[in-house]
Amino acid sequence: TIGQPEMMEFSPTLNESGALYALQHDYMPAQAYFYKPPESENVMSAANVFVETEDLAISDVACRTSEANMRTTIAVYVLNDSPQSPTDGTLVYRSSQTFEYAGYHRVTLEAPIPMRANTSFSVVTTSSVADDSGKQAYSVTANRGVSKEYAEWSRSKGTPMPTYCVAVVNEGESFLYTNGAWQDWKDYLNLASISGEKDLDGYVVDNFTIKAFAYELEHVEAVAATCTEAGNIEYWHDTTLSKYYADEAGMKEIALSDTVVPALGHEWEAWTNLDDTQHQRVCAHDASHVQTAEHEWDEGKVTKEPTATTAGERTFTCPTCGATKTEEIPATGTDDPDPTDEDPDDEGSDDKTPDGGASDDGKVSDDGKAADGNTNTNTNGTTSTTRSQTTANGANQNASRATTATRATPNTGDANTTPLILVSLAISLILVSVLVRWLSSERKGTI
Repeated sequence: TIGQPEMMEFSPTLNESGALYALQHDYMPAQAYFYKPPESENVMSAANVFVETEDLAISDVACRTSEANMRTTIAVYVLNDSPQSPTDGTLVYRSSQTFEYAGYHRVTLEAPIPMRANTSFSVVTTSSVADDSGKQAYSVTANRGVSKEYAEWSRSKGTPMPTYCVAVVNEGESFLYTNGAWQDWKDYLNLASISGEKDLDGYVVDNFTIKAFAYELEHVEAVAATCTEAGNIEYWHDTTLSKYYADEAGMKEIALSDTVVPALGHEWEAWTNLDDTQHQRVCAHDASHVQTAEHEWDEGKVTKEPTATTAGERTFTCPTCGATKTEEIPATGTDDPDPTDEDPDDEGSDDKTPDGGASDDGKVSDDGKAADGNTNTNTNGTTSTTRSQTTANGANQNASRATTATRATPNTGDANTTPLILVSLAISLILVSVLVRWLSSERKGTI
């Protein structure tokens, strides 16, 4: 049996590689055995309350027993705001076991218990041992040391004390459960000292030897992914063991890769017109991401026909964004619907002389200046040709309308050409008549 078990850790923020934080209130080493309030058949429990400023994960708890074969129950509570007792909260861990030897015992939890920064929690121990009659006797223990006052008195009596102890017990750190109620350990010690309890005469008593061991559990806030950068889910990082958890309870272990949220990539909205030369589109995830490009115009459509005096209009469209632009079509400068016609005033009809030339049917006008199948020379110098063809019965038909051949230089002074043409036509007709009669007599065998 260990007579004076103790565990000392003077640096509660120790965080060496693989090391744990030690949360404790008992910093005074055991010097004169330990103090044990009177045993009771009623349940007696001890508790320490802790508050840390960092996110931690409780991995182990520790307590001390004063006798062999003590049955000990260890419980952990996450406390409510302004708790009224060490059990005023949510029970998050509880286990019971019998320790074969008296002394200091460290118990590793089945799973880490995450504690958020500035969260109050308590570790409660209840230990008992059966006497010869089988009844359970409950007890708690705390380190005890010689007080400074006793050491000075002893020195004055010729028995100098080499060392003395100073216990620092603050309100709200340790609690004792006895007679069915919780009491602050500081208040209990004050009352016991005043009442003259002999085990306190000349001694000081520390807080309960109840500890919690933890490692830093870093809480990582969720970061939304952007178009170009990956984000991450909310998770908790065990910096000591390099493990990652999806829950603050540290029950759902995940890989680091599971925490990554891939970049979203751009989700472009429809192209819209930006200006005369460009269109743009905006990313649906982030309006600050804008892409621009040049308009690509189609071949265009005439949306307004030009006239002789008024310009027309051609409209071009960008198929990508629907933007449009227009270009002017110059006025034609003529009322002739067929600008390729050399005489815009004839509206597609045969040329006529000022004094009445050939008509559409190719017959001679009243003044006899045009006939079937002949060329007429008008006084204005324009030459017109009328084409005809012979049908099966020998009749001439007008095959097409008169077309303009060439435009001669006007010769208004040559007015005697008309009688000569008429004489030539008459002689031609006589010769044709003689030729027809001769052919007819040859068929009959006579001249």
